Amino acid sequence: IPDPIGNSGRTDKRFSDKYFDQTIVWRNATRWSRLAKWGPEVGRGRKIMTLNNNPDENVFNGQQFTVLDRLAVLDGGYRLHVRSDEGEERQLRVRGDGFLGQTEQTQAERHGHRGMPAATFSEVVTCHKAQGSQWERVRVIDESRGVAIRHTQTLLDEGVDEEVIMRALRRCD
Repeated sequence: IPDPIGNSGRTDKRFSDKYFDQTIVWRNATRWSRLAKWGPEVGRGRKIMTLNNNPDENVFNGQQFTVLDRLAVLDGGYRLHVRSDEGEERQLRVRGDGFLGQTEQTQAERHGHRGMPAATFSEVVTCHKAQGSQWERVRVIDESRGVAIRHTQTLLDEGVDEEVIMRALRRCD
């Protein structure tokens, strides 16, 4: 979807995320790097998503919410007043460790099926978590060239012809 002056947003870094409903990346490391600009605060206005299905809180994996207010800090988590993407307002208890970083998010996912569900920030999501979701204005961060370059040495070590690799890399431009 074009930004206000017609650019797709894929490579033009002049436009902030305020022009987009969602930013999608390939790697979780990139996701956490981009999330850093919002800071670590779980509070009003932040977008969050649950990381697993949880019948106790009636949420599903990848469900997104906007935080309207942080009502309480609980032992190991938060009680939040949220609005779902469907417009439903409710209170939601979530584990706090999924907001701390990539490693902590992975640990939270393992333990969020019962009790408090695991959750994390969702201003930026991976293409894996974005599957099945819909947004009007999406920014896609294309990481394919970086991945191709990182794997070039591995391919050479495995005997892949250098010219074949170079042709493939030119297609990534």
